[in-house]
Amino acid sequence: MAAIGAISCQFVRGHVPRWRTRVETWQVPGINGHGAKKSGKGKGAFRLVAEATGTNAEIDVWIAAIEDLVGTIVTITNDWGDSFLYCLITKLGQPIVKRARVGVSNCKARLVVEGVRKWV
Repeated sequence: MAAIGAISCQFVRGHVPRWRTRVETWQVPGINGHGAKKSGKGKGAFRLVAEATGTNAEIDVWIAAIEDLVGTIVTITNDWGDSFLYCLITKLGQPIVKRARVGVSNCKARLVVEGVRKWV
């Protein structure tokens, strides 16, 4: 089941990239060639889309729970069951909510979750 931390989602679409060695290049005017420097590992930034369905109240609680995750390190499990450890949630997009009529429990919400994978 898809989840962000301990919060269940109907869908979590996207992928958290693995760490890669960073390479910086530069040029100096008047000197032939390029310079290059290998740095530590990085580039683990991600952008996922989380979705949930439920009653209006359940969706409000779901959005508030995910908003509380900003600044924390969580494990993310996507739709395919892939788990990504040590993900720091840095930013959330504006929630998109399709409200249900009174007495109908098919309210839907979508939220963009951004962050970076922490190196351990």
